[in-house]
Amino acid sequence: MIDWKAVVRVLALTLLLEVVMIGLAFGWVAFYSYLIHPGEVEAYYSGYAQVASPIVSLIAGPAVFGVMARILRSRGSGRSREVWIVLAAYLILDILVVLFAAEDVASNLLFWVPSGFTKAAGVWIGARFSRVRHA
Repeated sequence: MIDWKAVVRVLALTLLLEVVMIGLAFGWVAFYSYLIHPGEVEAYYSGYAQVASPIVSLIAGPAVFGVMARILRSRGSGRSREVWIVLAAYLILDILVVLFAAEDVASNLLFWVPSGFTKAAGVWIGARFSRVRHA
């Protein structure tokens, strides 16, 4: 029997993580464009976003996913599998975004693989070092 509550929770967390990661990329480009290198035309920053977004994902991903894993695991020992399912769902959604929405698919795939590994490491560390509350 399918636990629809768990399915909805996994999908909601996956979408939330995607929004957070995209928000971090937008935030970095805004920070860069206003404080580090202001005064360029919009096309320059658009090109910079294409280059910087995979790097932001590679750097920020482990922390974001580690926090997610720590929060989920601290809510109960049965959530261990759910943490990994959320990661898998996120990676599937993320590869679809890379394949269909990115301008430079080949270079983004070069970042997607190590980024997936670093996010998995973040999940493992976050889950490993969380305190599990038992009901």
